[in-house]
Amino acid sequence: MIKKIVILTILIFIFHLCSAPNLSDILKESQKKYVISEMKRWAWEKEFNRWKEDLGFKESGGDWTKYNKIGCIGTYQFRVATLECLGFKGITFNKFKTNPEIFSPELQEEALRALIRANELALKQFEQYIGQTIGGVLITRSGLLAAAHLGGIGGVKKFLENNKNPLDSNGTSIGDYLQKFHRYNI
Repeated sequence: MIKKIVILTILIFIFHLCSAPNLSDILKESQKKYVISEMKRWAWEKEFNRWKEDLGFKESGGDWTKYNKIGCIGTYQFRVATLECLGFKGITFNKFKTNPEIFSPELQEEALRALIRANELALKQFEQYIGQTIGGVLITRSGLLAAAHLGGIGGVKKFLENNKNPLDSNGTSIGDYLQKFHRYNI
C-alpha cells in the first residue's frame, strides 16, 4: 500500500512538473497583460482628451485667454478662489486680463487635472447615483465631473439629493452639464 502511494505521489509530481508553464509562456502572458494595460490607458487618455476639449469649448470656446464678467479665466473658466484652493497662487483676474501668460495653457491643463482629482474624491459620496436617471438625465461619472466643474460639489449634491437644478450666471444648469457630458468613458 505504501509503495502505491509513493508511486502515485511521484507520478503526480512528474505530471505537475510537465504541465507547469515554462518561462516563455510566463513572458508571453506578462507581455499580453502589459499590452492590454497600455491599450486601456491609451483609450482612457484619448477619451479624457475628448471630454476636456468639449469642456473647454463649452466653457470658453476653447480660448485659453478668455475671461468673463464674473472673474473666471482661461479655457476651463476657473475662478481664482478655486485656483488658490488647488495651490495655484499669485494668479489674479486682473493679472490674467493684462497678461494671460501667467496662466499658460500648460498650467491650465495642470489645474484642470488637479481639480478633477479633487472632485473625484469628493464625488465618491455620490457613486450610488451612477447609472440612475434623475430629472430625465442619466447620471454617469463623466457627467458628474463636468457638473462639479460647473457648479461645484454643492451644486451636484442639490441636483442628486434634492432634485434642484442650480444655474450658473450664464443660465447653464447642473442638469445641462450632466446631460451634455454623460457619454464619455472616463
